[in-house]
Amino acid sequence: MDPRDADLALKTHVELVRYALPFGAGREWPAVRERAEAVTGSARGPLLAADAEVIDMAVSGADLWPALLVDDPARPLKHWWWHLGAIHDRTYPADLLPEPLRSVYRDALSTASRVRSMGGHA
Repeated sequence: MDPRDADLALKTHVELVRYALPFGAGREWPAVRERAEAVTGSARGPLLAADAEVIDMAVSGADLWPALLVDDPARPLKHWWWHLGAIHDRTYPADLLPEPLRSVYRDALSTASRVRSMGGHA
């Protein structure tokens, strides 16, 4: 992939995470995220920061586009962005996430568990 394409995918990914996913839009997001995986070097920081927001949204039950919560079994499980349903259901294997996202996922699971134990919804 041309590095410029990966950079454009990264910018689109970040914009979708900030301005579409929280409002129940962004059905094209997994394909954009797939292309953004090709970024390297210092661009990985913004990629992982946006990814952390998605993980948090999925676990917390944010108003995500319903189709995003339908996992694609044809995609590798390691490509977590195709498996937001499992992340949302708290069944995704944390060890398949990149190291920086594992702690985000585990923290979100812990927070969701505490909220549920106090009688709330997470």
